[in-house]
Amino acid sequence: MNIKQANKEDLQELIPIYKEAFTKHNIFQKSEEEILDYLEDHNQKNTILVAKIEEKVVGGILLRKMSEDLNGKHFVWKYNHIAVSKEYQKQGIGSALINAADEKIKEAISEKLFDTAKIEISIAESEKTTINFYKRLGFEIEGELKSHYRFNESVTCLGKEITKDQQK
Repeated sequence: MNIKQANKEDLQELIPIYKEAFTKHNIFQKSEEEILDYLEDHNQKNTILVAKIEEKVVGGILLRKMSEDLNGKHFVWKYNHIAVSKEYQKQGIGSALINAADEKIKEAISEKLFDTAKIEISIAESEKTTINFYKRLGFEIEGELKSHYRFNESVTCLGKEITKDQQK
């Protein structure tokens, strides 16, 4: 398995994976052209990593910088759109994507771009079966939001911190 930053062809291959994984997500129910525009825009502003097996995209994750403190020493990141093709699930690919995302943030800390980071993930009620998966990767439940993505659906918020003390 290879994990790398997505290019346009990779993003195109991610579309059916995201459409299958996020059946209630308003973005991923649009046309393929609109989804590709959305993914390309986010890949330019942020980072989308893809997992590939034998040159086939089998999963992806979006790393979004959300905010930073006044001194630029602490950044808040959000991991979005974490998905693995159904035929490749339960093979460690999701964990590898999260770990690769964490490594990108640790690299930025080691390059002194900032000192600490907070990683957030929001899990919709329909995806609650994945909460234990995230807990195994160091995330803790931090709260719940009501009617966040859709009316009358709760979202569980998870987070973890990365500091320079956690470097290799």
